Amino acid sequence: MALYTKNLFRPVDLLHVGSGNEIMCGFMYSSIQEVAQAMAESRVGSMVIIDEDKLPVGIVTDTDFTRKVVSKDIPLRYKITDIMSRPVVTVARSITVASAILTMMRHNIRHLVVTEDGSTQSEVVGMISERDILLMQSNNPALLVKRIMKSQQPEELKAIGELATELAKNYLEKEVSVTFVAEMMTEIHDALIARAIEFSIAKLEAEGFQKPELRFVWISLGSEGRGEQLLRTDQDNALIYDDPLPEDEKMAERYFLRLAEEVNGLLEKCGFPKCPANIMARNPRWNQSLWGWKEHFAEWLHQPDPEAVLNSTIFFDYRCSYGDPSLLEKLNLFLLEASKKSKRFMHFMAKNAVENPAQLTFFRNFFLDRKGEHKNKFDIKLRAMLPLADAARILCIHHELLGSSNTLDRFKRLALADPTYADRYREAARTYELLMRIRARSGFENKDSGRYISPNKLHKLERKTLKYSFRSIHDMQQMLRSKFDLNIFG
Repeated sequence: MALYTKNLFRPVDLLHVGSGNEIMCGFMYSSIQEVAQAMAESRVGSMVIIDEDKLPVGIVTDTDFTRKVVSKDIPLRYKITDIMSRPVVTVARSITVASAILTMMRHNIRHLVVTEDGSTQSEVVGMISERDILLMQSNNPALLVKRIMKSQQPEELKAIGELATELAKNYLEKEVSVTFVAEMMTEIHDALIARAIEFSIAKLEAEGFQKPELRFVWISLGSEGRGEQLLRTDQDNALIYDDPLPEDEKMAERYFLRLAEEVNGLLEKCGFPKCPANIMARNPRWNQSLWGWKEHFAEWLHQPDPEAVLNSTIFFDYRCSYGDPSLLEKLNLFLLEASKKSKRFMHFMAKNAVENPAQLTFFRNFFLDRKGEHKNKFDIKLRAMLPLADAARILCIHHELLGSSNTLDRFKRLALADPTYADRYREAARTYELLMRIRARSGFENKDSGRYISPNKLHKLERKTLKYSFRSIHDMQQMLRSKFDLNIFG
């Protein structure tokens, strides 16, 4: 029995670009910037280019913007027809999955355009991508999550986690959108965390530890908290529980610390190393009642020394991975009010964002480590990604945008909230996404975190992308200096 593309087919968004009453149906007359912005806002990685009759004339993908716009310095004002791939390969709705795969292989392409009659002379009705086909395979992310939630033994989680890592590597090699892969891994990691917590609660109950009648939330921090963890890096997590009655404080403290110790240990067995700085829920400092966390932040906000700024920077990148999110919402409201009242804290955070690491002042050379085990390597986390993540965080706090910790989402929300600098924010988001891909590829190749990169081992395009990223970093740091008067007060 033939397997048809009914579950594979995606309608194509025919986005309209124009102003006033004059609306263009299709993109062949639009600029590169207009199409890039439309794709970003609609969260799609590819777009069919149509003419005035809605007939397909080409296709553009995220990769085209990287390989053609960035590498060849093509101005964004140029028409999309200058970079689109053509001619398109069209198919009918009735194509089988096997035929779709063979057609892609035969033409060495990753996208097929679906039209009414299967020819280029009929209206576009949808698109099939290689990613769509990948998702139908037996190890697709939805099935992995189901396997995690149905697992009966903690030992099963490690094997499933390894499958997820292999799946992410495969997707990136196929040039699937980094945003999609990051979202996929976030869902899988959250499922792993949830099952690890459930296993741990059951183990404690079997040992006679009764769970308090208190709500709690397990928080992911750092890259996992931002929903950007493509590789299994060090654990960064914390725990918040509801305020207990005074007579129950010690019991609640003992239970949640014991629970965190079990969960952290189980996650380590699943391939997530312990944090060298001990920023984990098993650490009493990072395992507190809601009131305890408010006291932490009150201290950090009112006495913003370097350690306080570092701690608050880590914790502002938090996300609920398991438990009751209403506890986080209460903390969010507290943070919003407290940060607005502490201009000194905001100044220190902005200063930290431009000085740690030192501001990038030239674009021709990489900042390489000069000694130690990472000699002659480029620290992509410290020198490229962290400055952009820091800028997005402090600017979102400044604009009271605390709904998301994801760096790409933060820049997109900033573009809406601060239209004067919208182009800079969008450029920073594109740059950050490219950096995520470079780091992930390096990590998969070297079987490490991907943090330290040898520039001479990068492809020419990757080296150019890294150098190009310095421009966005410089723009963001200059914006922070201006908005927070850092040039005046130092």
